[in-house]
Amino acid sequence: MPPDVEAAVGYVRSLGIDFAKTLGLVHMYAQRCPGLVDTHLFFRVSDLLIQSGLAASFLIVEGMRNPARRELRFLLEASVKLLFTDQSMPTSPLDYRLVFFERKISASGLTDELKGTKFDLLPGTWAADFVQRVLRHYGHLSGFVHASHNQIRKHIAEQAAGLRIGFDTTETIVDAASDLFDTCEMSLVACLHAIGPSLAGDLMVAFEDMPWVFHAGRFVAALDSTYDYKVERQQRLVALQTSRSDWVDAGWRAHYIRPTGV
Repeated sequence: MPPDVEAAVGYVRSLGIDFAKTLGLVHMYAQRCPGLVDTHLFFRVSDLLIQSGLAASFLIVEGMRNPARRELRFLLEASVKLLFTDQSMPTSPLDYRLVFFERKISASGLTDELKGTKFDLLPGTWAADFVQRVLRHYGHLSGFVHASHNQIRKHIAEQAAGLRIGFDTTETIVDAASDLFDTCEMSLVACLHAIGPSLAGDLMVAFEDMPWVFHAGRFVAALDSTYDYKVERQQRLVALQTSRSDWVDAGWRAHYIRPTGV
């Protein structure tokens, strides 16, 4: 395997594992709040999200980029619909939430649920920007779900160029990996909203000194800035804001290029 391809494959493997670890940590924090894990649909089935993130990562590594994107579409759709359900029934037991999900959640698409979900941990106009970005990304991923003329024509063209399974280039791997990162970041933003503002703030403070790949996500960075008012951040706020901006500018792959993290 050429060194640049091997490096790109390593980034993808690490990204899938880091997403799984992050959701696992958020789930652990959720256990601080009595009843949150027991009653909230998001945390009762968060392992499904972890499975999809890991599966997409493994599929990309094995050269199956289109199936990976189909898995990412499930991850994005499930993240939004689970959050919407929990926000719509904040005091209801799990059984009631399941009935709501069965009767009120659309079988396909997520436009209605996304527009009805509150992303109020994102400051200013970031929430509206996030909704629009999710809709565009969902539309992009949906293009890989059904057999279409464009998908088949592109596949034939890739075959002619030698891009069969196991013969990916750095560019094709990085392109699919970018979809993986964007989807994982969007799912994580939903997850932080599901856990609530107080615990989300504790998590962001805990993450700020850690070498964490999602520092490079612009929506995660915007959400993190919501907590700049915290007392423990004031003495080093300028340095934190500079570091936050630098990570977003550098991009997520820089996290793996720099082994020491921040």
